[in-house]
Amino acid sequence: MLVVFVSIAFGGFLILLVTLLFGGDADTDADMDGDADGDFDHDGGAGHHWLSVKVLSAFITAFGAGGAIARAYDASMLWSIVTGLVLGLIVGFVADFIIVLFYRQQATSSFSIGKLAGKTGMVALPILKGQFGEVTVNYQGNSITRRAKNANATEELSQGETVVIVTADASGFIVKKQQES
Repeated sequence: MLVVFVSIAFGGFLILLVTLLFGGDADTDADMDGDADGDFDHDGGAGHHWLSVKVLSAFITAFGAGGAIARAYDASMLWSIVTGLVLGLIVGFVADFIIVLFYRQQATSSFSIGKLAGKTGMVALPILKGQFGEVTVNYQGNSITRRAKNANATEELSQGETVVIVTADASGFIVKKQQES
């Protein structure tokens, strides 16, 4: 039976290795008709990830290793299984904790460009009368540069001038000179 536990540990380790090298995260969204809706997002935001491939493979690896170690010390089959389960649960909890920790450390650079309206930026390339230039704005720790046009088409904006973004969309910014206080 030692061979069975070693095989389980080896199989779990191979699965864990594959998921670490090639990924293994998944988002799940389930909607049901009737009175219930369900949504589970595997991003570390809420709850545990016991159904993730990484946690399950860590559990399987530890279960097999724990059972093999117990069998190597001549423990009975029942104690080998109990040892494997206990070690598997401990390693599974540790793996889950580490995965949650890593997901919480991730930052996203995705945002709605429209949220930049009202923010202050700086002219990076001069905006000539009726022409496009470029404006740079700092938002959520990111420096975002987009083509920009002056809301006042009869006024030029020089490089380095501070502007306020009036509108922001995929085509660029419409800006106005910031009023001096």
